[in-house]
Amino acid sequence: MTLLDAVHSLRRAAPQRIDPAVWPVTTQVDVDGRLCVGGVPLTEVADQFGAPALVLDEAEFRYRARRYRVQLPERRTVYAGHALLSREVARWVAEEGLGLAVRNPAELAVGVAGGVDPSRIIARGCARTTADLRATAGVGRMVIGCGTEIALLASQLSRPQQVLVDSADLAARVLHQPMLRLAGLHCRAGEIKQALAEMAEIRDRHDIELPELNIGEVDADDSAADLTELDEAIDLALDESCAAARFPRPIVVVEPGHAITARAMVSCARVVAVRDGVVTVDGAAPPVNRQSVAVANRHPLGSTRPVTVLGRAGEVICAQAILPADLHPGDLLAVAGPAARGDALTTRPPVVVVRDGRAHLSVRRETIDDLLARDVG
Repeated sequence: MTLLDAVHSLRRAAPQRIDPAVWPVTTQVDVDGRLCVGGVPLTEVADQFGAPALVLDEAEFRYRARRYRVQLPERRTVYAGHALLSREVARWVAEEGLGLAVRNPAELAVGVAGGVDPSRIIARGCARTTADLRATAGVGRMVIGCGTEIALLASQLSRPQQVLVDSADLAARVLHQPMLRLAGLHCRAGEIKQALAEMAEIRDRHDIELPELNIGEVDADDSAADLTELDEAIDLALDESCAAARFPRPIVVVEPGHAITARAMVSCARVVAVRDGVVTVDGAAPPVNRQSVAVANRHPLGSTRPVTVLGRAGEVICAQAILPADLHPGDLLAVAGPAARGDALTTRPPVVVVRDGRAHLSVRRETIDDLLARDVG
């Protein structure tokens, strides 16, 4: 029974409690008014694994990853791991036939540990050190953003490395390095025409036609209409640019990240205090502000009112949440979108995977002992 199929008295409240454009498709309300994701009541997640917690809907994640691959068959889809990455997520990515984009050696290690073929990994990053470049060399593609990285990377290689750059000038420098192989260009989604002009310039200057264009992270939703619109926009830009430059159509690589994860995640936290229109919970503000908060442990009773929801550090989780007027400490709130993983002086919440009415721990909660173990001063 989905929320919209619940008892008649809840139908009017559905738009206020759950926005179907934000929450996972599997979000439901049981007869006790508890929010359920993946068939699991969030109260059971909080009772078993503690709160705050990040709940990840496996079926939803897989569906959205698969949708990109199916709806964009002429594009190569690579999951942007910075959105959320664990060994289990990496395994899903590999099983759904996607590549993986990583930003640092830690993400690379997790991806490989999860079963992603290194040849299907793209490594990028800002201000990378020699150690960073050495650690990520050997993957399928490395995105190089400056001349310094070209020289540093070439000095660390024992075998040829495929690379992507973002300009004809950097391409010329790569072509002078015998251990580097220029695979294509990297650009933003809105810069396809400029990138094709650069690829044509590289062809004219160096007599080489690059076969690949990586347009980075795309933020389209996974709906058929949005993905069709994205695909048509790419095709239009390619048609115009390739015709103008008389350049063959390259393979286009897209890197959805939050477009896959945002609808698959719900964070939950318990109410600690309610005072003067301000609700404080024991969680933290999500990095992607979805602005949708709901009571997870019961039917809303009586009237509602707008409140500001704050995290335990006083940060704003939602500035204008419509919640029951009788909200009280101990209630469980759910926030559509990911939970903050914390910083160096907080313990990070667990990641709990739900599917088909079952929940299991995917990433355990960080403890005070974990923090102290790293502090060796």
